[in-house]
Amino acid sequence: MILALIITIISEGIVMYRLTKSKTWVKYNVYCNMLTNPILNLTLLALVYCGRSMEPLWVRDMVTYYIPLVVLEAVIFWLEGYLYHRMSSYPKKLCYRNSIITNAISMMIGVVWSLLYEVM
Repeated sequence: MILALIITIISEGIVMYRLTKSKTWVKYNVYCNMLTNPILNLTLLALVYCGRSMEPLWVRDMVTYYIPLVVLEAVIFWLEGYLYHRMSSYPKKLCYRNSIITNAISMMIGVVWSLLYEVM
């Protein structure tokens, strides 16, 4: 889980800096991820654990990981956008846009990482 948090902070930090050219935005991003990333990963871990006996495997993966991941990420897009707006004086539209872009990219990195991990 620590590795997931580190990868998320680094990848989203790079994307956020490229979007905004602001260290303040990167700092806000780190704060948000320190809150949301552990909750996301603990929830997914619990779902995978609870569904470990499901067969076939592709159904188990869809039900216990990929579908919840998309749903939880949608909640996180909204929550982080809200938190960015509350921590700053930036317009809501900008806060939500930055949240969606950074989280979409880190989610894609996480999915690729998990698929590569399964292959290894």
